[in-house]
Amino acid sequence: MKRIIIAGTACLAVLGILGCGGAGMGGGGGANNKAACLKWVEKHNSMPCLKVAQLDPESSCPDALDMSPTDMSKMYECQAENTKCNGDIPDLAGMMNCSAL
Repeated sequence: MKRIIIAGTACLAVLGILGCGGAGMGGGGGANNKAACLKWVEKHNSMPCLKVAQLDPESSCPDALDMSPTDMSKMYECQAENTKCNGDIPDLAGMMNCSAL
């Protein structure tokens, strides 16, 4: 079960970094992407149910995020708001909606 949780969390992290070219994300550029990403990683790493799936801030939120022409900050803000635990199990349901931003 923990492997599934870790795999799901890792997939969301990868989607957060790579899956950023969708419509409706705004066109203002990515000057705040790294800061928003770091806030999400901080929230993720502070959750007791995610202690086995810690994210490295530097590899999860590289400097290149701010060079992106796409503003992904709303997606990272959504991920931070929806990073939750249901007891000792990560509740990933809310984060699934963040990729549509």
